[in-house]
Amino acid sequence: MFTDSRRARPRRALTRVVAVVAASMLLATVAVVADGTTAPRAEAATGSDFNPGFIISDQNFYDASSMTGDQVQTFLQARGSASCTGATCLKHVRVDSQNRVADNVCRAYTGGRSVRFADVLSRVAAACGINPKVLLVTLEKEQSLVTTANSPSRSTLDRALGYGCPDTADCDPAFAGLDRQIYSAARQFKNYSVASDFFTWFPVGGTVSLSYQANAPSCGSSRVTIQNKATAALYYYTPYQPNAAALKNLYGTGDKCSAYGNRNFWRLFSDWFGSPIGRVDPRGALDSASLDGLGVARVSGWAADPDSADPISVHLYVDGRAVTSVRADRNRPDIARAYPEWGARHGYAATLSGLSAGTHEVCAYGINVSLGKNSLLGCRSVTTPTQPRGSVDSVRSTGPGAVSLAGWAIDPNTTASIRVHAYVDGRAVTSVAANGRRADVAASVPGYGAAHGYSTTLTGLKPGDRRVCVYGINVGRGSNALVGCKTVSVPGSPIGWIDSATSSTKGVVKATGWALDPDTASSIAVHLYIDGRPVVSTPAKGSRPDIAAFYPGYGAAHGYSASISGVAPGKRQVCAYGINVGVGKNAAIGSCKTVVVS
Repeated sequence: MFTDSRRARPRRALTRVVAVVAASMLLATVAVVADGTTAPRAEAATGSDFNPGFIISDQNFYDASSMTGDQVQTFLQARGSASCTGATCLKHVRVDSQNRVADNVCRAYTGGRSVRFADVLSRVAAACGINPKVLLVTLEKEQSLVTTANSPSRSTLDRALGYGCPDTADCDPAFAGLDRQIYSAARQFKNYSVASDFFTWFPVGGTVSLSYQANAPSCGSSRVTIQNKATAALYYYTPYQPNAAALKNLYGTGDKCSAYGNRNFWRLFSDWFGSPIGRVDPRGALDSASLDGLGVARVSGWAADPDSADPISVHLYVDGRAVTSVRADRNRPDIARAYPEWGARHGYAATLSGLSAGTHEVCAYGINVSLGKNSLLGCRSVTTPTQPRGSVDSVRSTGPGAVSLAGWAIDPNTTASIRVHAYVDGRAVTSVAANGRRADVAASVPGYGAAHGYSTTLTGLKPGDRRVCVYGINVGRGSNALVGCKTVSVPGSPIGWIDSATSSTKGVVKATGWALDPDTASSIAVHLYIDGRPVVSTPAKGSRPDIAAFYPGYGAAHGYSASISGVAPGKRQVCAYGINVGVGKNAAIGSCKTVVVS
């Protein structure tokens, strides 16, 4: 029977084994399912199927939504004896049930006066997260209260689940009453898994020594590995296992060393509701698999094992080959809503890289815990491109009729470098290998290396706006593909700037700046105007390293500096014009500047 967690003493041995066994042997030929309908009864349980380390799955034990109050009532009416007609029969009894506030084990519970027992049981189960079927089976194995032919006494109902009834003393009156018994038992069942720092003598995954009989140490024991929380909870409640004699005569008695509590729980659950362990293979889904870059797929889904509420591992395969293992421990509130007994930490996500070009089948397998076997969660197809791809990073004017071109290109069919073809205004102008080192490309496209950058200079371009396009040349499956296009302005007329126009001497203006003609790397002439009147011509041949750096191929000899004397006092406007060479025309260079002459 249950005990208060403050004492946590083992329950005393069953005193009504014969009654329980006798009632169980009168099983009908049909089983009642949760909705109150009937279905052919499953094969009778056999002792050889009993596993002392895995009596019931966590899913079945903690499935608080398995039965509504109406379904519990239908079950009690169908399973109960027709001879039990009194007000204390579970199918008839009504309970004054008290409200209970939420705590760290159970949610808030709302009671009421003269509440139908079936509703009390289902509400308590929902509040504490315990399967109503577990409570029904426990009521039967303890006192035969479900199938009894006689109306139970009030004192029997007061200790219905044996909560607070230790082996060495009378039952604690603080827990007497059907309402207290149901709530306390359900809460304690859940508390065994919540207070894991206190309940440690049946650790999940641990191997412990379990006796066959409470009062006869000479009957011996055996080592049992506890495989899940639900089985541990049953042993905290009844710390004994059935021996071979009890399992051999599953619907009767064994020998003097036989204990029946956990055997009868397992057998009754099997007969009434089907296998206590149910489907034990992992469940879940591969929700999505989508392309997330060249040769990269992003996959996500969920997985859980009915044997345990803890996260499990998921193995991912591509085209039948194992590629990675991930933990299904991400938050998935939707899974918690659908399977409250499992919780939310069952989502998984992973990035698969290094996929070759073409269509691939991605499959996910849930890795089994305890009983059962690994199971396929699902497969999805993902297609990586077969044509070249890349980028035109920059196109910039760098010299007379010249522009620099740079970027990267890659073909998914090979890790080797490929060639790119450059076009200007739709006309092919050059072919270049994309084999320059690009560490950023290696990082963003894993598995292909860094040798995929290209850079070149296009020459002989006419002045004006030019459309530069780059095509990746295909290798293997696919076809040549456009990598990208950019528009660049190729200057024809002179360009430049007036850096300064100052007057520090009476009647004198000094002007400085730079000028060049895109058609030549040679210096050109600059004409200076004051108030719209030409005053001087000066060569732009002074050294300007900054211009050489910004316009590679033109050199540094493009600076000018000139002093203009005889300028009348007052506010004057200074303008500069570059004198054209070749294609184009003379052009104003930069903005005119205003200077005050003394």
